[in-house]
Amino acid sequence: RRVHGGIELYENQRWWLVSGWGKTFLTDPYQFTDLEGRVVKDMEDIEPPKPCKWKSDWKVLVSEETDEEGWQYSRDFRWFTWYSDLSLGRYVRRRRWVRTCVEI
Repeated sequence: RRVHGGIELYENQRWWLVSGWGKTFLTDPYQFTDLEGRVVKDMEDIEPPKPCKWKSDWKVLVSEETDEEGWQYSRDFRWFTWYSDLSLGRYVRRRRWVRTCVEI
């Protein structure tokens, strides 16, 4: 079996003063999007590309560009600068999920 690659998604959240991290504004990206920003309704409904099958479960990518849970923080989703730490003025966050597949 040849490893084909995988699917990568962003999980997006906004900070709410009363409830903390959660749903986004109507003008923000959906909770899950592909890397180009297209809506993904539910990551569990995604099928592997043909002719492949899943090799792994979904996992969060953690790196030196993220915090220990894989989150990156920014002022707004349209802002092009993302940081690995949460600080004042950073009201949105995203993290990358990946699931690998193999050719069958």
